Amino acid sequence: MGIAFDVVDAAADFTIMTKRIMIVPLAHFLIQIIIFAMWLGALVSVISLNDVKASTTIAQGREITWSSDVWFLTVFMVFGVLWLLNLFDYLSRFIVIVSASTYYFNHKSDVQELNSDAAEVQYGFICAYVYHFGSIAMGSFIIGIVKFIKYVFYFLAKRL
Repeated sequence: MGIAFDVVDAAADFTIMTKRIMIVPLAHFLIQIIIFAMWLGALVSVISLNDVKASTTIAQGREITWSSDVWFLTVFMVFGVLWLLNLFDYLSRFIVIVSASTYYFNHKSDVQELNSDAAEVQYGFICAYVYHFGSIAMGSFIIGIVKFIKYVFYFLAKRL
């Protein structure tokens, strides 16, 4: 029980001493929103490649006749957005983890003055985007595959 309190106390100290770390998830979330909005526009454009005809049952309605090429493009785009959103999510997590690790190993608890430079957020960005980008991209690719398979099975379960 005491170890859990120490972990929570260390996490609170890290958050208080490194307020700039809160910008990292927020910035990556905004990037994810921009990516999703651009993807949504591209998806509408890809879907419009199908044959679209006026509906016979609904006034002002449209019926889409899906072609196999457009269907595969749509599936590819869904997987691509899952991969990109996972990539930025895990880049954000990696930066926070590196910052917390550098804070833990650089912070001196016996010094009474505030040491806000103990956590190296910039070093977390450098590690994430320069040194470990490929590993994070590959990991998010694998997680994207697993999530895609999960969503396909959810879809099939709802259809049955």
